Amino acid sequence: MKNVFKSVLFMLVLVLSAAFVSAGADPVLTDPGAKSVNEGSLLSISLTSTSPDVGGYTNFTACLLSPNTAAGTCAGSKVPFAIGTTTANITNLSNTAGQFNWTPDFTQSGTYFFNFSTSDADPTISTKVVTVTVVDVPPKLTATATLTLGGDNQERSNPRHDTEDKREINVTGTITIKNDGPEQLNDLKGVVSVASGFTESDLKVNFTFPKTTLAVGESITVPVSVRVPQKLDGVNRALSAVAVNVASVTFSATPAVTGGSVSGATRLDLKAENNLEIKDVKVRFNGESESVDNDDTVDNMKPGQTVEFEIELENRFKEKEDVTIEDIELRVVGNGELDIDEDEDVGDLGPEDKETIKLSSVIDDEADDGTFDVEITVEGVDELGARHGEKWIVKFEIERKSHEIEIKSLTLNPATVSCEKETRLSVDIRNSGRRDEDEVFVRVASPELGFGGVSDKLDVDEDDEETVNFNVPVPETVARPANYRITVDTYFNTGTKSNSDVALLSVQKCAPAEKEEQPPVTEEPAEQPPVVVVQPPVVAEKPVAPQAPAKKSFLETPQYVALLVLAYVVVLGGGATLLLKILRKP
Repeated sequence: MKNVFKSVLFMLVLVLSAAFVSAGADPVLTDPGAKSVNEGSLLSISLTSTSPDVGGYTNFTACLLSPNTAAGTCAGSKVPFAIGTTTANITNLSNTAGQFNWTPDFTQSGTYFFNFSTSDADPTISTKVVTVTVVDVPPKLTATATLTLGGDNQERSNPRHDTEDKREINVTGTITIKNDGPEQLNDLKGVVSVASGFTESDLKVNFTFPKTTLAVGESITVPVSVRVPQKLDGVNRALSAVAVNVASVTFSATPAVTGGSVSGATRLDLKAENNLEIKDVKVRFNGESESVDNDDTVDNMKPGQTVEFEIELENRFKEKEDVTIEDIELRVVGNGELDIDEDEDVGDLGPEDKETIKLSSVIDDEADDGTFDVEITVEGVDELGARHGEKWIVKFEIERKSHEIEIKSLTLNPATVSCEKETRLSVDIRNSGRRDEDEVFVRVASPELGFGGVSDKLDVDEDDEETVNFNVPVPETVARPANYRITVDTYFNTGTKSNSDVALLSVQKCAPAEKEEQPPVTEEPAEQPPVVVVQPPVVAEKPVAPQAPAKKSFLETPQYVALLVLAYVVVLGGGATLLLKILRKP
């Protein structure tokens, strides 16, 4: 019995000791730390107390230290309490939690020091000083950031238009202006600033305020009218069809309390139609043709391949608009891997006119595997000063096999034979694969001509080229005229076929050579010297008396006279011949 009594007494002492210890415990207020809040916004500070009396409660209080410094004192904590024209309060949420709430007005920016405390039933108190910064929020006027008018089909003012009401075109929209506080705004105004390249008469911006005073939080809608200038670009310098900044409007007002000025601005952008269009593009390579659109991909391209572009352009202005697009330039450019850079000066295109331009280029021999961009651009300026154009991106997918011996060209010399007994075939090959090859062969064959041949073994490194020549016999027995195919195959690793191509030889009849007829030769008679006849002088005979005939000498005979005449002829003829020879000498 005595032991039981001792046990009960011991337990009673423990309970009383615990109660005494609990009743003497001080509450602890958790430090909430420094706080910050904008003018006009709610400040909420959570308060937490730990270790209250067992079964008791915690009472939270606050005050603004006076003077308003960390070293100030709390002249009687009470809740709620006034801070200028505003009120702060604390709400006890539970025995261990509370909430401090305060919304500073738009005149209460600055730093504030609050004393927060908690107490229990003893009463014992725990305090914390908290610094609160109220951030100044100045009066604020806001406006629609950007107003974009027009669009992809927006016509421009056009003094050349057949229709009179199309010569001056205006577009309209609205701008929203708001007073974001903290005080009333008076004397609302707006000023237009025209962007570079335009004048006030180009745009004729017009707006009207429904009112010029705005209460805190109030907004108004302002209607705006803008003329679409004839020189408004349809695309920017990058040939993107985007809106063009033509002006800005700055709105301003005077705060009713603090005075001064507040402002907000709206950017004015206009977008008009682009009338120079890439209507169609065809890409030709390896004997094939493919129509493509912007952002399409052309597959199975190879390094060193010739590519032809057929590009159709159109001026989309209508005849009634009467606008020519001038100085049009077309360009096709690939990135460095492709090494494509071609351009064409197209000139002018009248309204509704189309033109097809052909350009040719070669893909770089050393282009790697991958997909590469080819940029097709066209640009021109219309007669009224507006830029038009378009940009397409066509992707080329380059594929390089591990092994490939490409036939770049086949040349027959001569390509047409008749009486010739052979022709020479030159085969240009290229290693388009990704590896060096040391067992390359070229095989040619023409069963119709009864011919076949294989080259010596070749070593051809990656991207290198070689030329192989064959003498192809042309038998006299083959049918003529006819065309004969000569097949060319390339091989790597001795017996693995890579590529094939065909050369076409034209064989014509061999006609026997015909002798040329010579015109008959007519011999002209030799030029004869003139014959000079010398007459002997006539001597008058005197009458004589008849005499007896006397004996005559030879000098007096007719024979002597004949010889004398003949001598004259010979002498004169020789002289004439000698004279002619002298005259004929060069």
